[in-house]
Amino acid sequence: MDARRILNHLETSDDPSDQRILPVWRANLENAIRVRGSLADEKTRRLTELDRLAMPETGFSLLGAARIVIHPTPEPGAEQEADAGMQGASLP
Repeated sequence: MDARRILNHLETSDDPSDQRILPVWRANLENAIRVRGSLADEKTRRLTELDRLAMPETGFSLLGAARIVIHPTPEPGAEQEADAGMQGASLP
């Protein structure tokens, strides 16, 4: 990592200007380490998501279906007439 190499160089330097910039490079290195860690975590998360999408889940569910037909309530005499009509019909 370049930030670590530069920080090591600055820490071993006796130049006062290098010593003044040393805290900045320490912060740069810490930031680079955090970014690398978060990128590695995100890469793992995305690869896991891709694996999940590549292997879709299969399953089944039971489904019931019904058809309901609502007929009006027949008048009291109409039911007897319908039954009489059916009795008189001949079956082939």
